[in-house]
Amino acid sequence: MTGPLVVGTPVPIAGTVASLGESPVWDPRADRLRWVDLFDGIVHETDPETGDDTTVAAGGSCGFVALATGGTVRARDNVVVLDDTDGVRDLADLDPSHRLRINDSQVAPGGWLLCGLMAVDRTDRAGTGRLVLVTHEGVQMVVSTGLSIPNGIGWSPDGLTMYHVDTSARRVDRLDFDPATGAAENRRMAFETSAFGGMPDGLAVDVEGRIWLAHFATPFVVCMDDAGREIDRIELPVANVTSCAFGGPDRSTLFVTTSTREATEAHPDAGAVFEVATATRGQEPRLFGAADLAYS
Repeated sequence: MTGPLVVGTPVPIAGTVASLGESPVWDPRADRLRWVDLFDGIVHETDPETGDDTTVAAGGSCGFVALATGGTVRARDNVVVLDDTDGVRDLADLDPSHRLRINDSQVAPGGWLLCGLMAVDRTDRAGTGRLVLVTHEGVQMVVSTGLSIPNGIGWSPDGLTMYHVDTSARRVDRLDFDPATGAAENRRMAFETSAFGGMPDGLAVDVEGRIWLAHFATPFVVCMDDAGREIDRIELPVANVTSCAFGGPDRSTLFVTTSTREATEAHPDAGAVFEVATATRGQEPRLFGAADLAYS
């Protein structure tokens, strides 16, 4: 398409504020945005139209929330917690040593859950992070190791290419992905992000395969092609953006989470969730457990 992809200015959603907002996901079953305040361990369900916000305490840090068949799935420190029609229960302990905690995670094509784990101790992060696949039955499989801060995850529209951020390395990698088995292999660099400033964080991939990447320590979400060339960008009135996701009735609104870190009087809306109108659409949200059969 021609013309700008960003067609609106960022607008904060009334009543939303978080010390470290993360993991936005649009839930079409409720027409609400789900997201988390990571270190405060709060799971939010927000109506963008009214600002009505329902919260649940995770009981620990909460690196993500995602949609699941019959409910949602989220983190509590290093544990995957499933909240569905059968009740709230621990599904998988991804690091019994408690050395690692769950960070950004996403539901993959095929209904698998891909979880990034990073060291709790800041001095122990170099090469200790990993990416783990989890089935709806709680079966685990390590997909990738040697990471530092595993972050944003997304897929090409055909589901065959997975994009994954390692924040400390300031790069986005691509992996070959098999939706039938959940296998993610042949990790290699898609593009390096230092030219954009800050550190790459959460991302979203639209229906045309463009990558919308939030750059922490900057006010920018940059839209780029799969080689890392900039197409468009959003500048928000905050010091730190964290993640983004498409949503709304036609999936054309980009929701952007932010942080209060380094906020000053010039950033009164720091920590809010913003909504931005775009001229594209996001992929349909996926449900954890919808089709993850091969490893069960």
